[in-house]
Amino acid sequence: MMKWKNRILPFGLAILLLGGTGPLTQGASAAGETEKTPVVKEFGPGALIKSDGTLWTWGGSQPVPTQVSDYPAPAGLLGEGYVRGADGSLGVITRTGYPSVVSVRTASGVSDVQQVIYYGPTLARDGSGRVYMNERTDQGWDDTSFTKIEGLSDVTDMAAYKVYTSEYGYEVEFMFLKKDGTVWKDTDSRNDSVSSLVQVPGLQDVVELENDVALRKDGTVWSMTEHRALSDAPQAPGQVPGLSNIAVVKQDGYQSFVAVDRQGRLWFWGGTITGWSDGTQYHDQKPIRLTGVSQVVDAFVIERSLLALTRDGKLYETSIETETLSPSAPFGLIASDIATARASYRDLLFQKNDGSLWGWGVGKDYALGNASDEFWNFKPVPVQSPISVTLNGENVAFTSGVVTKDGQNFVPMRALFGRMGASIGYDNTTKTATVTRPSADGRPALTIAASGKTGKITLNGKEAKVLNEPFIVSGTLYLPIRFISEQLGATVAWSPGTQQIDIVLN
Repeated sequence: MMKWKNRILPFGLAILLLGGTGPLTQGASAAGETEKTPVVKEFGPGALIKSDGTLWTWGGSQPVPTQVSDYPAPAGLLGEGYVRGADGSLGVITRTGYPSVVSVRTASGVSDVQQVIYYGPTLARDGSGRVYMNERTDQGWDDTSFTKIEGLSDVTDMAAYKVYTSEYGYEVEFMFLKKDGTVWKDTDSRNDSVSSLVQVPGLQDVVELENDVALRKDGTVWSMTEHRALSDAPQAPGQVPGLSNIAVVKQDGYQSFVAVDRQGRLWFWGGTITGWSDGTQYHDQKPIRLTGVSQVVDAFVIERSLLALTRDGKLYETSIETETLSPSAPFGLIASDIATARASYRDLLFQKNDGSLWGWGVGKDYALGNASDEFWNFKPVPVQSPISVTLNGENVAFTSGVVTKDGQNFVPMRALFGRMGASIGYDNTTKTATVTRPSADGRPALTIAASGKTGKITLNGKEAKVLNEPFIVSGTLYLPIRFISEQLGATVAWSPGTQQIDIVLN
């Protein structure tokens, strides 16, 4: 489980890491503030909030950021599939049909949501430290209905991790950090509930939880025993040897850990990987300090790579595809001028100081929002900008967003042009769309045909010259918005500052 939260470092520690004068958060810049307000206000895996407060999602049948038009401005993102409403409510991002229609359902039973973790059941923590769990039905877990966990209060952080009961079997345990620095564990996870809580012995002055490890105020890291039989009795954690003055701890899904100490040095322990498919093997690495990069402010393990973000806004990578990772493992530069980064298991998104959003890693199912489902992206790719479209002042809702190709904007054919008085047809065999308008009000009849196979566009039967040809992405045919709109008699204006296309049709 990859946990989602806003981490705020202690004031003094942030100064040590950044050489700055204030606290570092995950949304803060590692290399200085941008001079202008970026179009993207907040981002995470598969979602972003634009500077105008609108919510955008991508992935699956949405190859690029697409506005969720029926949801009011959210206050923030809470992880993959969850948002915090302006009123503190928990919003659940829901996809139905194909192409997907994305909506946000408001969960009941919980408010003032500050943190969400999901590992089978979903847990939500509110601003008062109360914790809520979603309800289980015959159809599975219901993310729209939550119930408060009785006897649990003053919680400041939550985590979940696997406890292996056999070679192939495991259960999930939840841990809770309280304001007083103590850690509590549920002992009833086998019943898909959190109803029996006990204090974890030996853990005091804890400031953060990360899966099955705890970071103490003194900078030491403590780990729950991982491969053991599930027991109702809490077991004392053990200190991870060789680690001290640690500021940041991260873990991925392969039991690989990275840490950054107060001197900005990078540490690694846990799983390295060799082999593929049925021959994949995981190896247990003892804690080592990696000397190939310094002045680190954040670090991530994604697939078979370890990435480090440095104080000067540079992102470096080294491979963990080895039986034993060397302390002198070489790091290669991936990108520079980075302000902040967010990671999931399989990819990393980062925003540069100019406000642009980029992706690195696995792009399967359009996870990087760049209109490509290329599996591996070892070089960063730009996430498509969240481009709004208005028609006569009204927002146009799309099932898939605007795609920019070589400086030209393209949109799915139906949502916009149908509202402009045209009839839309599509021949699935030839992959050809037709946009027709009868003669009326002094305007001549018009027929535009666009082929997703050949890329050709004809205007009243004659081939038209366009800057870029139509194309198909994720089963959707995209047409050039300016060309089609102007042929239908509209004027088109582009606002680069807000990334908005305004169309006026008289």
